[in-house]
Amino acid sequence: MKLGYGCQLAQSVADFQALKLLNPRFPVSLSQHFKNALSSAPARFYRSANAALPIIYDPAGLFFQRCAFVPRLAASQPYRFVTNLFLHGDPIHLYYNLRTLNAILPSLTTTFKQSDALIYATFISSVAFGNLACFFTYGARSITPCVGASGGIFGLMGLLLVTSYRHGTRSLSKSVINNAGYNFLYPIVMSGLGYNTRISQAAHVGGFVSGAVIGFLCR
Repeated sequence: MKLGYGCQLAQSVADFQALKLLNPRFPVSLSQHFKNALSSAPARFYRSANAALPIIYDPAGLFFQRCAFVPRLAASQPYRFVTNLFLHGDPIHLYYNLRTLNAILPSLTTTFKQSDALIYATFISSVAFGNLACFFTYGARSITPCVGASGGIFGLMGLLLVTSYRHGTRSLSKSVINNAGYNFLYPIVMSGLGYNTRISQAAHVGGFVSGAVIGFLCR
C-alpha cells in the first residue's frame, strides 16, 4: 500500500513535468501540483493560446486513472476490482488504513493462528466485493473513482469478528464491533455536520460481509 501510493505520487509528478514541457506557460507550479496531488484535488480544464483544445490537468496522474475502480470501466477492465487497493486519496487516508490494518493483523496471526494464505485471500476478495457493492450502489454508468484498501480491511474485521466469536473471546468480539461501528458511523455523522468525507460506505459494507462469510465457511 505504501509502495502503491508512492508510485501514484511519482507518476503524477512525471505526468505534470511532461505537461509543463509541452505547455511551458501552464499556470501551475511544481510545488502547487504536489500540493494538489497530496490533497486529491479534482481534475480541471485549462485553455491555452497555443492549444486548439483545452488542456486536461489531473493531479492524480495516469497510475491513478488506470488503476482506480470506476464502475463505468469495470466491466471492460475487471482488474480494477482489485488494483484500487494500491491507491489512496491523501496521506491521511493511507495512514488510517495502515493503522487499522496494523491493529487487526496481530490478533489474526497470533491469537487465532490464522494462515497467511487465508488472510491474504480474505483481504483481496473483500476489496473486490467492496468494489462490487460500489458498482451496484453507484450504477454501471458512474464515473466516480473509488480508491483505497478499506474494503479489504473491513473484510479482515469481519473475519476477526466471526473467528473471535467462535473462540468465545467476547472482549475481542466487542472490540471489533465497536471499531467497525465507529468506522461505519463516522462518515454519516460528518456528512450530517456538513463535511464531505468522500467515504464509500458501500465498499465498507461489501468488504465486511465478504470477510464474515469467509469466516463462517473456513473453520
